[in-house]
Amino acid sequence: MFLFFCFTITTIPICKRFLRDFVSGKSEQRMTSASSRQNFGGNVWPQVRLFSLLSVLISISVWWRRKQKTTTRNGVLLFDRLLLDTMVRKSKQAGGHMPLTHYERTKKFASSEYGTTTKRLAGHSQYQLGDCALSLTKLDETALCTPSGYLYSDSAIVEYLLTKTQELKEQQAAYERQQAALVKDDGEADRKRRADFEESQKVVKKSKKIDSRQVAKQELKRTSYWLADSQPNAVEQTIEKPPERPQSPHSQQPLRRKDLWPVHIQWEDDKFVCAVSGKALNAQDVVCYWTDKKQPGIVVLQSVYDQLIADTKQCPNSSRKIKYTRKLQKSGTSFASSGQNVQVQKYRPTIT
Repeated sequence: MFLFFCFTITTIPICKRFLRDFVSGKSEQRMTSASSRQNFGGNVWPQVRLFSLLSVLISISVWWRRKQKTTTRNGVLLFDRLLLDTMVRKSKQAGGHMPLTHYERTKKFASSEYGTTTKRLAGHSQYQLGDCALSLTKLDETALCTPSGYLYSDSAIVEYLLTKTQELKEQQAAYERQQAALVKDDGEADRKRRADFEESQKVVKKSKKIDSRQVAKQELKRTSYWLADSQPNAVEQTIEKPPERPQSPHSQQPLRRKDLWPVHIQWEDDKFVCAVSGKALNAQDVVCYWTDKKQPGIVVLQSVYDQLIADTKQCPNSSRKIKYTRKLQKSGTSFASSGQNVQVQKYRPTIT
């Protein structure tokens, strides 16, 4: 603006002089005379006229921008704002504008739990070795182990299997009734289609009169969706075929009663310890082995099993041959390096 002001002040006298000469008809003579060439360095009338025209155009553009000036929150001109909105494609997408800043979402309004929230799980809110994976109570000296490696109390898992078995029987009965009804409906639909086809093949001797009221009623039902006759019919819920066996509470795999093997749990000072080394079992890798399915299994550390038992396949306590092994699920922790998911997300709608 400063340069434009200086340029305007400099050219105004020259423009006034040449405009006066131009009106009086002396501009051509003045610009072609020798004195004018010496004073102005030659025929400078075309250059001055061009500079004057540019000055007028710049003045008009500045006046127009000031007239159309509309500031936003960031003090940006309306023209520039429209240009930015056109260039930034994300702002035109759904959900591309976040009304709250990161500080407002995380700290200032954290108690309101606006939008999708993320929480980090603590160790006590996850599965702990030595607790029942179903009732979350402390296990006794004898527990039951599933093929997925979770420990359950005898009463909790047996009651779960009995309840799920009864529910599956009811679902199977409902599924069979649904299939029988579908077969019956298919037979009635076939008979109806056959009757309609036979009716269409008959020769119509006399054309039926078209009732205008019926036509108007059909048109009203088609366009007036709020009428009771225009409402859709209730859709019956389709029952899927239930599984043959109850599913495991955690692995969702078919679970049988004979797949539950007994496990002996050794407690010392309210701590679940290894049966060989006597170390407390917290978040380490744990293995359980059996010399016989009917006898309770022995729980040991994975490191102890690899160093003392893996080569000989004999129990250090009874010297019997080990026939079966299962890797147990270790206790959950709040550390990200534990290999487990320690964060959970809960979706909540936003205003965007």
